[in-house]
Formats: sequence, C-alpha cells, structure tokens
Amino acid sequence: MKDSGSVALAGILAKLVFPCGLVRDGDWAMLNMKAMRFSLEIILLCIRWYAAYALSYRNLEKMMQERGVFVDHSTLNRWAIKFLPMLEKVFIQRA
Repeated sequence: MKDSGSVALAGILAKLVFPCGLVRDGDWAMLNMKAMRFSLEIILLCIRWYAAYALSYRNLEKMMQERGVFVDHSTLNRWAIKFLPMLEKVFIQRA
C-alpha cells in the first residue's frame, strides 16, 4: 500500500522533472532517474519519514529492511542531502 504523502511528493517532483531527466528550476541539480538504483517513490518515502519523524538513518534503514528494501544508512544520508533542499524549495514556493 502506498503512503498518500509519498505519492503526493512523487507527484510534485514528477511535475518538475522533464522526461529526459532535467529539472525545470535552474537551481536544481540534474535528476537522472536512470542512474538511480531505487525508484523515486522509495526515495521520497524514506525522505518523508526522516523529515517527519525523529528517526535516525540507521533506524530508517532497519524499517526499510523489514519492508524488503535494502538500503544503507549512508545512502539515506545522501538522499537527505540531495532531496530535502529541493523539497523545501518547492514547499516554500507553494506556501
């Protein structure tokens, strides 16, 4: 079952991403989904849980392993560094 918040975040980013992988906003880095091992839904779910709840990367790693997704805590850290500023910028623009 998909988390409605993660689906909403995926929808926001999907509207911002061109099919070729470029992001509309010039301040954003290149977003090439072909080079990513995990789907955008998985990435956004992890980022949402990390931002919304007081979870450590290691706790989040264990939670994802329980759900059959094997991702390292350092990968979660890289995702947070890469995606949280993007999402913050989108949410500030929408507010």
